[in-house]
Amino acid sequence: MKKAPKPLVDKLIRLRRKYWKTGDIDLFPAIEKVEKELSVAIFGNEDKWSVATAIIDLGAGEPSTAAIQNATNAQIYAIFNACGIQVISNDETGEEIGEQNNE
Repeated sequence: MKKAPKPLVDKLIRLRRKYWKTGDIDLFPAIEKVEKELSVAIFGNEDKWSVATAIIDLGAGEPSTAAIQNATNAQIYAIFNACGIQVISNDETGEEIGEQNNE
């Protein structure tokens, strides 16, 4: 299973929520940077940059199209997991998020 570092996932969630709340297009460069960083972390290249954003937008995207309205970060991690991508913490153990608490 592919892995996504939690700090990058959390950063992209925050940026996407802020964009959908404010519509501020000045966020696009920061969003694009994190999308590419996540793509490299998950897939080893920048080519699949839109995958993480698509997953996040299922829970934190434009309100009329989000599958889960106002999803928590834990719910978004579960969506990643359902898509075959484990969100992992950045501590030494690399323990998967939600494994202990069944979040």
